[in-house]
Amino acid sequence: DFVVAYLDDLYVRTTRERAEEAYTAVTTAVQEHAGVRTNTGKLRVWSRAGGPPPPGFTAEHWTADKPDAENGVRILGTPLGTPAYAAAHAEERLAEEKRLLAELPELPDLQCAWLLLFFSAAARANHLLRVVPPEEIANYAKLHDDEVWATLCSLLHVDPKDPEVEDARDLGTLPMRLGGLGLRDARRTSPAAYWAAIADALPVLQDKLKPLAEYAVAQLDSPQPAHSAGLRAAQEAAALLDAERDISRPTWSRPSWSAVAAGERPPEPTEAEPGEWKHGWQYYASSARETYHQKHRVLPPRFRNARALILSQSGPKSGRALTALPTSEETQLKPLRLNVILRRRLRLRLPFGQRFCRCGAELDPYGDHLAACPRSGLLRRRAMPQERTWRRIFTEAGAVVQKNQKLADMKIAGVSPMDDRQVEIMATGLPLYQGLPLVCDASLVSPVKANGIPRPRAAHEPGIAIANIEDVKATTYPELVSSTQCKFLVLAGEVGGRWSATTCRLLRDLAAAKSQNAAPRLRKSAAFAWENRWWSMISVATQNALAATLVDDAPHMLHAWEGTAPPLGILLHGEAPAESRLPLR
Repeated sequence: DFVVAYLDDLYVRTTRERAEEAYTAVTTAVQEHAGVRTNTGKLRVWSRAGGPPPPGFTAEHWTADKPDAENGVRILGTPLGTPAYAAAHAEERLAEEKRLLAELPELPDLQCAWLLLFFSAAARANHLLRVVPPEEIANYAKLHDDEVWATLCSLLHVDPKDPEVEDARDLGTLPMRLGGLGLRDARRTSPAAYWAAIADALPVLQDKLKPLAEYAVAQLDSPQPAHSAGLRAAQEAAALLDAERDISRPTWSRPSWSAVAAGERPPEPTEAEPGEWKHGWQYYASSARETYHQKHRVLPPRFRNARALILSQSGPKSGRALTALPTSEETQLKPLRLNVILRRRLRLRLPFGQRFCRCGAELDPYGDHLAACPRSGLLRRRAMPQERTWRRIFTEAGAVVQKNQKLADMKIAGVSPMDDRQVEIMATGLPLYQGLPLVCDASLVSPVKANGIPRPRAAHEPGIAIANIEDVKATTYPELVSSTQCKFLVLAGEVGGRWSATTCRLLRDLAAAKSQNAAPRLRKSAAFAWENRWWSMISVATQNALAATLVDDAPHMLHAWEGTAPPLGILLHGEAPAESRLPLR
């Protein structure tokens, strides 16, 4: 026998013969020691063996002789009972989800509708995926995925039965750091989530209920199928994760059940993004499945230019424009432009715009030509908001910023007074790089040329376009690269959303330096909030400008929002991390 509790919910596990005695002992102890009387209206009693209720309990409390769909109990939202009971619980949850999904297309603002779909509706499946074996939850997972995808199609005004849209679905379910939209496929997540839930529970059981933990570990580590259906499902999930592990480029190594029970924990994920389950083992188990799906299902059937652009929209912070909260003007996106960003990421046809480029070429329906054409006049037009946003970020970080500085005026050794080269940003007064002035060049490049052909190796190697532009800038400004009087930084990004390692490191260092002004206990939170804010600002500015120029949505009026940094208290409140993890009730 044992008792487990969560807040004011108590659960007793005992035998039929001892049920009345155990119930009396527990309720009496709670009343005597805590002064709390048991609410018998919420009391439920169940046994897998079924049959009549044990002595001391009535049909009101006994559920083991009810029809299959009612034959079970709920433990902290987890259905424990017959497969039909679990299915009925899942149907109830799905009905709740559909009520929210039906409201989203009615919202007047696409950005708000998208964020509710991403952070709330799509994530609601995770609790059931963790606590119900994959086979038992498969039907719910499929219906959940279908409803989420149908809602996205409604938001984008595309036909889900269109072959092009159907082909985009696999891509859309990838995490943003792997090039997708982050609307995770519940069926694909289910084995990883269930395995992770068991792995996360074992050390707790080892501490609180050691005999039960030892029994579970012995069953799980056995080469034979476990006696319990739930433990067999965990064995099968582990075997699937092992089968999909990339031996050539391992991202993790699944620990043994014994090691997990003994307390082995995963490292804190460094590339987790908003909307991902960052706690415990699920991030690593899910990442293994998603990486396998990208490598073997998403990339192989697509043309080389599409593969290059999918890699361009992968990597850390690559989807940050799509998770920025519209709490200020600099992070808001007009519906048309957000529609373009979402369609580009799915490789769907864009809303119609111009037919011909200024260079005379006929435009493709995906915006690839305009994203790269050097003769369209749009490269410089979309660069201006990006440069202005970088200047604002440096200013908020505490720098004195100058724009469009000529090298001849900077007293750099080896530069002629007649040299007319200039750089967009010079920031001084920062503690980075031993206090040297930062001389920065902001660049946005495409891995696909204007003729639709990907750059060499871009269809197989992520970040090629960034590496190319960094080489070009090093050749253009050799004096800055070798100078001991300043630090030259190329702040490069790709049109898909990928950022260079230099850019990622710079924003992290700026946030860490800025957070030193906060109280010691707040510095970690302050650094997170500043970095989150600046990633939102530069990502939205970049993708907003790109989208506007692709569909001719007033590109001549592009600008970056002026303003000042918010006080730390407002920042910490407005940039609070992560979505709610509370289960749907």
